[in-house]
Amino acid sequence: VEDEPGQVQAIQELLGSPRVTISSAATGAEALERLRQKPADGVVLDLRLPDMSGFQLIERLLAEAPRHLARAIKISPKCSHAHAWLGRVQLARGRPREALVHLDLAVGFGRRHPPAYLWRAQAFLSLGEHKSAVREVETALQVHPDYAPAADLHSRLACRQAKAPTILSAVQPHADWTYAWCG
Repeated sequence: VEDEPGQVQAIQELLGSPRVTISSAATGAEALERLRQKPADGVVLDLRLPDMSGFQLIERLLAEAPRHLARAIKISPKCSHAHAWLGRVQLARGRPREALVHLDLAVGFGRRHPPAYLWRAQAFLSLGEHKSAVREVETALQVHPDYAPAADLHSRLACRQAKAPTILSAVQPHADWTYAWCG
C-alpha cells in the first residue's frame, strides 16, 4: 500500500518473482476494498497515505480480523494459527476468558505458534492468576527453548515484576509465526 509510483515499482522489483503475485493500492480505502475481496499473505504498508495513516489502516484491518479468522476456523477447525490470532485479538479487546478458549485450542492443535503461550500467560495475568501465567511461560520455554521473549518474561514473572500489559506489548508478530497452511 503505497501512493508514490516510484516506491511501488521499487517494492515490486524487490519482492517480485514467478511465485509471488503482487497487487498494489494507492490509498487505505483501496487497500481495504482489495483485501476484503482477496485476502493477502502479507502487506507492505506506507504509514503516510493520502486518506489515512498506515496505523489507521492496521486498526481497521484488526477490527475485521475476527470475522476472517472465524471463517478460517470454520473451514479448518484445527488451524492453530487462526485460533492463536483470534485469541490475540480477543486479548487486545480486553476479553481474556474468550481469548483463552482460542489460545487453548491453538496450543492443543499444534505447538508451532510460540506467542500463543505468552498470550495465554497474558490472559491469566489479566484474570489475576499469576501462578498460571508463570506455568504457561515455563511451558513455552519447554516447548520452544530458544524463544527469547519467553526467557525474558520468565525472569520478570518469577520476580513478580510483569504486569498484564507487559506481555501483549512485548510479544510482537514475527514472520515465522504468521505463515501457516490451514488446509
